Amino acid sequence: MIITVDNLIKTYAGRVPTPALRGVSFDVAAGEFVAVMGRSGSGKSTLLHQLGLLDQPTSGKIYIDGADVLALAETDKAGFRLRSLGYVFQEYALITELTALENVWLPARALGAGRAGRDRAAELLDLVGLKGRHGHYPRELSGGEQQRVAVARALINRPKIVFADEPTANLDSASARVVLDLFRGLNRDLGQTIVMVTHEPDDRQYVSRVVWLRDGLIDRIESV
Repeated sequence: MIITVDNLIKTYAGRVPTPALRGVSFDVAAGEFVAVMGRSGSGKSTLLHQLGLLDQPTSGKIYIDGADVLALAETDKAGFRLRSLGYVFQEYALITELTALENVWLPARALGAGRAGRDRAAELLDLVGLKGRHGHYPRELSGGEQQRVAVARALINRPKIVFADEPTANLDSASARVVLDLFRGLNRDLGQTIVMVTHEPDDRQYVSRVVWLRDGLIDRIESV
């Protein structure tokens, strides 16, 4: 198993503490494409943020590729995220002052990759169907094209896992299909492990399993 989640609890502090995850446990095998689904407020994005080390749970364990990642020091977590995890967000999270190529290359440059990193960024943009768009800025790209840049950026450091948080929520149906077909191809052809939060029931056709959440608990796990 590339991901093991053991009794994960997340409670947001405040005058009235708000439980978001109430004790979630499940596994993800290497090479799986897993969707996390459920009603709004069920804990989907909260769970993804814990798995992606973007937030700290209240209690519980997360193992990624055998490593107890919650026990890592903050600087080590940052390095682990950069080297082992890729992220695709609903809002693309591209840097507007950088070209598509520069946005994809940026995480590789953070690891010291020079010309080789730039060449890989170009190859990835071609892979996601953006050949000829390398020099365009985000404002010069459609929403679907921007999200494909984000997918290429997520892949630049050859991550063990790609986490996607509602990656098609801001896209029209045609662009959404392009992005989902891209994910399915990466999973099928390259064996890329993907964990995706989505609210669209039709997205089930793209994945191998669905983890259904309800009120911060696993309601059921469905093989597709």
